[in-house]
Amino acid sequence: MPSIKVVFSTNDTFDGRDLSRIWQRENAKHKALVLTQPDYQFPKLQYSSYADDKLEKPVVIQDLKWSNDGTSIVSVSNDSGVRQYLVPEATSDCTPELVPFTRVFKNRSIVSSCISPRYSLYNENTSGNFVLLGSRDIPIQLYGLSAGSEEQVNFSYSTLDQLNENYNVPYSLHIFPRAADDRFYMGSTRNRVSVYDMNRDKPLLELQSTRRQCGKSASHKSIVSCFNDTKVNNMVVFGNYHNELHGLDERCCELTQLAKSHGGNGIYQVLTSENGHYCYVLKRHSSEISVLDVRQSFQRVNSLKLPETTRNQKLYATNCPDKGILMGTPRGTICCWDRLVVEFGGIDVKATSPEENLPHCTPTEYTFLQEDTNNTNITEASRIGIAATNASDPLSMAFSYNADKFKTTTATESDTKSGFVITEFGNER
Repeated sequence: MPSIKVVFSTNDTFDGRDLSRIWQRENAKHKALVLTQPDYQFPKLQYSSYADDKLEKPVVIQDLKWSNDGTSIVSVSNDSGVRQYLVPEATSDCTPELVPFTRVFKNRSIVSSCISPRYSLYNENTSGNFVLLGSRDIPIQLYGLSAGSEEQVNFSYSTLDQLNENYNVPYSLHIFPRAADDRFYMGSTRNRVSVYDMNRDKPLLELQSTRRQCGKSASHKSIVSCFNDTKVNNMVVFGNYHNELHGLDERCCELTQLAKSHGGNGIYQVLTSENGHYCYVLKRHSSEISVLDVRQSFQRVNSLKLPETTRNQKLYATNCPDKGILMGTPRGTICCWDRLVVEFGGIDVKATSPEENLPHCTPTEYTFLQEDTNNTNITEASRIGIAATNASDPLSMAFSYNADKFKTTTATESDTKSGFVITEFGNER
């Protein structure tokens, strides 16, 4: 099995289940980094208001995104922490260990997040340095990511339902890349999608499916779990936990059901091929990634076979312009479907039957090359939760890993490994 060499990692910072001990370890590593560069004024790491409480759970990274220039990474974790990391130069004398440049904690659990596509710590215009955070029972909050602006709410967006005066839970948030950052989208319960202007606190548009539209289906009660990574035919495409894809046309303010997937237990991610011809649908409790042809009204035309069935814990994939679709597994490896497979939906134009396409859809599986000087702590029990592509250097990838967050049995410090790594895909072995 080929392997990918790890360039940088968080090492043992997030190992274990005792959050107080994890935060103390992180503080100590940050202090050691500051001492090595006395001439530079590092921002102070914020302390959690729960630092003195006994909280036991593995740290799981919920969101991981590169800056648009590839110089930094933002992570959002289930310990309510938002961290920024500066990516060291590979030729520098810096330690290969990743230590947060900034860290802030929110006072409640983060349900969803969305980092601006224009984010970079080196932006002269800092208007694109922000993250949207969604939580229960409060408005969506916009926080700055520039030094000194992370601890205060810069703007809030109402999620109040005027009919019952309850807050809609923002289960998914999205800003489309290559856009002007003037709008973002929220998905919540009852198949409801809200469209916001960044400069207004109330939604411009709210649409949801009705019982009459859905017939006997219960999808009008479903949670909008994700948005497509790019617009398709000028439509905002989103998936729900009822295995359905819907499209929002903002020009005529209409929702349209595009596809219904069979098998699995809810869509949690939708990717698009670079040519825009195919959508790749990831579902919980599924043994495949469904391939839908946009040109054939989102008809299912193929599938990418997974090495094993996904479970409740979501494993997020990425579509790398150079390598194709990469997705982690629950056993510490990476699956890669070649770019040519992705761009053509895995379909062999010479095939005489759909069964002949299947061998072309088998992924190449990679392990992580772990060396004594750069131990990633990734084991066969690690779940590779998120794969993230560096837009400025597609061969540079980030992968988060963690233990099984649904495992209720007692685990020791050595059994629970969490964090993320940065790899260079040009260094396969």
